[in-house]
Amino acid sequence: MEYNGGKIEISDNVIKEIIFRAAVEYMKIEDNQKEKKKLRKNIAIQRTPEDHLEITIKDVAAPYNTSIKKYAEDLMIKVKETVERMTEMPVDAVNIQIGDIIESTKDMEQMYEYQEEEEESEE
Repeated sequence: MEYNGGKIEISDNVIKEIIFRAAVEYMKIEDNQKEKKKLRKNIAIQRTPEDHLEITIKDVAAPYNTSIKKYAEDLMIKVKETVERMTEMPVDAVNIQIGDIIESTKDMEQMYEYQEEEEESEE
């Protein structure tokens, strides 16, 4: 990004942190460290040659009894608007992969605990 004859570079880690915080705010998982760890691990970005961004968030848990499409679309909008506002970099795509349905915050905690146990047993 050029600015007054100089160059501003925003690292991938900073962009991932912005995505993470926007998703945490939207998904309302502020107090659950296991959910946060899982979410942080499942964020990926790609830069196009034009320095645009493509964002992927994998294994998102959607709440039961709500429109999954609407939930994912709202998350996409939240992430896209936040990243573009903070970085002034165009976001070409936000891809959301729904990996589970949850009933409540308690169910989310149990789901992430189970997934972590599975991952640890695979190592």
